[in-house]
Formats: sequence, structure tokens, C-alpha cells
Amino acid sequence: MQKHELMSASYQAHDTSRLCVLHSKRPLWLSSDSYTGSNSFMLDFSNRVKGQSIKNVQLVDGGRPEVVLLQTGKVEKNVFILDFSFPFSPLQAFAFALSGFDFKLT
Repeated sequence: MQKHELMSASYQAHDTSRLCVLHSKRPLWLSSDSYTGSNSFMLDFSNRVKGQSIKNVQLVDGGRPEVVLLQTGKVEKNVFILDFSFPFSPLQAFAFALSGFDFKLT
């Protein structure tokens, strides 16, 4: 059996003791806040993110949802932040952030 088969078999058997299972953090519903002036879903970026975007993402460990391991967010037009910590390497974090941008080459 190959290593990748062992990993998928562990996940399917709900044995995540040796795996790091990440989830997108769910935004909270804020009714008529002062930031947007309307009802909306929001993530807490601790004042790091200034703009609303579909690309604003926070990844958390399933066992510790209060600890954000990676976040990307819009600061201003065409400017985004990327914050990450272990288990991500700089290359992995950059690849994740880059995958959120879909450019058409013409």
C-alpha cells in the first residue's frame, strides 16, 4: 500500500490522529454593523483586512477552531494580505493564496 493510500484510508475511517484536517472558518452574521451599514456575514481579521471580498478566507484546524492557521484578505483594490503559521511553509501558503486568483490569459 502506498503512503497516499494510507492517508486517504485513515481519513475515510475517521482516524485523523496523524492528519491535520483544515476547514474554512465560518463567518458570523452581523446585523447592520457600522463597517458596512448593512446586514452581512463577516470574519474577524483583527483590523488586518479593510475590504470585502470573496477571496477573504481563514483556515482553522478542525480540533481548534479559534486558532487561525492561514488567512488571506483584501486590504485595498488589488492588494491582499497573507498570514500563515505552522503547518504551512511559505511556499504552501503562497500556493494556497495564488489558487484563489483566477486569471484568464488572452
